[in-house]
Amino acid sequence: NEETNEFERYCSWPESPSGHCTVGKEITPYWYSQLEKFQNVFVESVKHLSKDTQREKLWMQNNGVQSIVIIPLVYGGMLYGCLGIVASGSSDVQLLENVSLLQIVGEIFVNALVRKDSESKLEQYHHEVRSKSLALEVANAHIQDEIEKARRLHMNLLPKVMPKLAKYTVASYYHSAELLGGDFYNFYHIGNQLVFYLSDVTGHGLDAAIISVFVRNTISSFIAQKAADDSIICPRELLAYFKQQYQQEQFPLDYFICLFIGVLNESTDELRYSSAGFQNAPLIVSGTEPVRELPCGGLLISGSIDPSLSEPKEYLCTIKEGDSLLFTTDGLPEQMVDKQMYESRLQRVFAKYAYLHPEWVIDFINNDFRSFTGSLENTDDDITFLVLQGKDSNRVKFSLAIPSSFDQVIEVQQRLATVFDAEEDLDMFQMAIHEMVVNAIEHGNKLDSAKQVVITVRTNDDYIQVDVEDQGVGFDWDQFLKAQFDSSSYHDRGRGIMMTVMAVDGIRYNARGNSVSLLKIMRDHS
Repeated sequence: NEETNEFERYCSWPESPSGHCTVGKEITPYWYSQLEKFQNVFVESVKHLSKDTQREKLWMQNNGVQSIVIIPLVYGGMLYGCLGIVASGSSDVQLLENVSLLQIVGEIFVNALVRKDSESKLEQYHHEVRSKSLALEVANAHIQDEIEKARRLHMNLLPKVMPKLAKYTVASYYHSAELLGGDFYNFYHIGNQLVFYLSDVTGHGLDAAIISVFVRNTISSFIAQKAADDSIICPRELLAYFKQQYQQEQFPLDYFICLFIGVLNESTDELRYSSAGFQNAPLIVSGTEPVRELPCGGLLISGSIDPSLSEPKEYLCTIKEGDSLLFTTDGLPEQMVDKQMYESRLQRVFAKYAYLHPEWVIDFINNDFRSFTGSLENTDDDITFLVLQGKDSNRVKFSLAIPSSFDQVIEVQQRLATVFDAEEDLDMFQMAIHEMVVNAIEHGNKLDSAKQVVITVRTNDDYIQVDVEDQGVGFDWDQFLKAQFDSSSYHDRGRGIMMTVMAVDGIRYNARGNSVSLLKIMRDHS
């Protein structure tokens, strides 16, 4: 066994009267058995050996050994080897007197031996750990690379632009709680029909991303077939088809999907929808009426649930001009802080700002959610919601394009004076517009007179929105607005932007950073 091999390795005598020889189990079995019992071997004279030690006697005679002392090298209850002294003549030192000294030397020797073995094993262990750590690093880097590819795929599959509708406006927001999320949404504009859906897949990670791709492909396949036949798309029929396809794929039973499907008919202003597992009902604000929930329900989609137990239902909602609807997965309303869910607060914020453009509605919801949780980043679940609004046809607007010259700023002020009510307190708002126009001319277009700045004004009884767009390369506005306010560190452009932030009710940039929208609320809907 391993212990025997280690022991025999150290039972050798490099110096003896007849040269190199080895003490082992086969050569000196009796001594070997004594050492295995952790007992010393002491032979004062070869002639004193008993009949049981004939092999030992033969060994001593063959090697010219007259006397011998052997002590076991023991550490931690384990025999590591032995240490001995031999005498070849009667004139040698009496060995018995050296047993104590030999034992001290043996302890020193076995401690050094154990330390050496420990160091060797430790070095081997460190080498193995380093090798395994390197392998883990390589594997982890590969996994992270694959996850990043899946994340990019997931994000690329999300809509890049919102559908352009004659009578409706749509805006969306998505944020994943982890690197890979389980939420997904999409739009399909087919003739006079807008088909949209939100899905929430159990869990986060590669498995959720894979199922989200299945959701997208299954729904796209159904809609493509209907579009080819020029058929009306029925959400109840689409949901039933999806359930059937999901069951055929035989996904693991612990996976499930929550799915909301809506079909908006632009000709009739009717929204028909079906859902499975969506317990957070859509919200609607119509005119001055209080916010209310639309009916919603249905069992979630899972391989463990028989589809026949829950036939999809279809609901109908007629949307009027100015109506606003909010559709959300459970991540937003069910976020908990101090044992309080965000759901009721969400309804109040949506009711207060539902009359604004959907993109502003999303901004105000996100701002309030940030104040509720302390961050938009660290959430328990994915955050996905859509806002659909019937356009207000009474909105007045004008658009003015000017060359990049400070001389043109006066013309902008004159045009604004024809739109704004002189009795309204809009001095700070007009100052904010002035700052953004100057920024667009100087920093956006770099005073290039060949480039234009376009100012667009939209107004109604409730609010004023002014858009200022230049033809420059833009800037990283998101990081800029996240920075803490410190006027001493800002250059002219920075101070102008921060003054604008304080002078308006809302500010938002496009993704490129070359267009800014300013909001002034004229009538509070609290």
